[in-house]
Amino acid sequence: MGLHGSILTVGDVDAALGSHWEQLPASRGLQADLYDSYAWHAAAWRAEPGLARATRIPAVLDDAGRPVALLPVTRRPSGAWRSLGVDIRPRSRVVTRGEQPDPEGLVALAEALARGGARALALHRLPSRDPATGSLLDALRRTGYVVTSRERSTDRLAHPAGDWDAHRQEYRSFAKYADRFSRRVSKTWDLTMDTYGTTPELDAATGFDLYADLQARSWKGPFDPTTRRRRAELVRLAELQGTVRIFILRIAGVPVAGHVWFRTGPVATWMSTAHDGSFDALSPGTIAQWWAQERLFAEEPPALLDYLPGGSPQKDRLSPDRPALLEVDAVRSSPVAGVALPVRREARRVLPAVRDRSRAQVREWRSRLPRADSRPVRVRTVRPAPGDAPTSAWSLDVEDPAVRRYLAVACGEPSPESMARGWDDADTWWGLGPEPVAFVRLGADDGVRELVRLGAGLDDGDVVRALAAAVGRPVTLQVPDRTGELRGRPARVHEPRLPWPADWTPATPGRPASDA
Repeated sequence: MGLHGSILTVGDVDAALGSHWEQLPASRGLQADLYDSYAWHAAAWRAEPGLARATRIPAVLDDAGRPVALLPVTRRPSGAWRSLGVDIRPRSRVVTRGEQPDPEGLVALAEALARGGARALALHRLPSRDPATGSLLDALRRTGYVVTSRERSTDRLAHPAGDWDAHRQEYRSFAKYADRFSRRVSKTWDLTMDTYGTTPELDAATGFDLYADLQARSWKGPFDPTTRRRRAELVRLAELQGTVRIFILRIAGVPVAGHVWFRTGPVATWMSTAHDGSFDALSPGTIAQWWAQERLFAEEPPALLDYLPGGSPQKDRLSPDRPALLEVDAVRSSPVAGVALPVRREARRVLPAVRDRSRAQVREWRSRLPRADSRPVRVRTVRPAPGDAPTSAWSLDVEDPAVRRYLAVACGEPSPESMARGWDDADTWWGLGPEPVAFVRLGADDGVRELVRLGAGLDDGDVVRALAAAVGRPVTLQVPDRTGELRGRPARVHEPRLPWPADWTPATPGRPASDA
């Protein structure tokens, strides 16, 4: 069968070619990669028309017009060609078929690059263990390119030993860790997980909207419009093939964490996670990770778990296999190639280091900026009036670990420890109402330091008035006021999304310490 190499544009990829392209990654066994799929490329082009216009696709097709090898790149104004989407993908590969590379097809691909005018080629994070990587570099050399490579980052992979029970046993330390957090939460609130992308009732688009909302509530912040369009389109295209799952973890019915996974052949790829930062004290990300994997294995145990490059505490514990990724530079032989290639290679080494160092210096500089400990305020003093009815008020036992965890979530703190570091020794916490409707942290000077509103439509003044009536003495509240002549620290006000546990009472609000 004859092979034909050419340089395509995005407009040349019709529905038939796109369909054949989509089949290639899944045929590659353990080298199957979501980021090789036509769905990922199509989503990127539709979200960013400028990227589509800059894209060139060196391609080798057979006599029937089916792709044998593809290497999507972007052509820079300087004339250099580089892997497509280096800023939006964690690695790249040559898109080819089968578990073993086709040397003839890769030579034809390299020849197409040379004919197309690619004098300089920069390939981003090619997997060193992929047989196609070595074959592609050999083909480039045979075609007259001077090729160099260096390690840049690593993949994060795990090879499951079998079914869920075997996987759980292999990672029993993490399993116990996740189970401890899930038991702690489920003793107090309903803990559930929904899987989107399986039925019309739980469609992937709905799951993606929930996940995007969690992203906005996380430390990462909301998606920029282009990223949101790209990911939403990828989810839409993958759902048509049944290869996306979005897992949403809920506590007391409130979405708190989301996981997005894709299947490509025998490989399950963890693309992203997001969790509401105000729930960090309950470790929802850890629970979501383990529960999502259990559901993936229930459908079909994957042969490979792809956690994608990059570090995190969870990846450190779950990805023991970390093969190197390669940055590759290839320059067509010419009188200046011997000079240009070392310069390019050094630039690709130095520029990321300079960028990372600059960002670190900016973070350090910001950390040294003086913090605004005070601001203009107005002080409201509320005295108990003779006609005020006594309000049910009770001292909250903040030594109870369960109560501390709840307050940490209610106040948006990452942990009970970080929350307590902001307290003074003489501060006390009060609960108002038997349900209750509010909690107040009161200083030794009877000033309100923190206020947690549980009742809908509750006014801060009403809460302070009720507290003053309950304790039988004046209470002060500092509120922000740009025209205020005094400077102080306004009371922090919170409206938690997590309800006060229904079976906790003022007499015994938290769980015994032995259950914590």
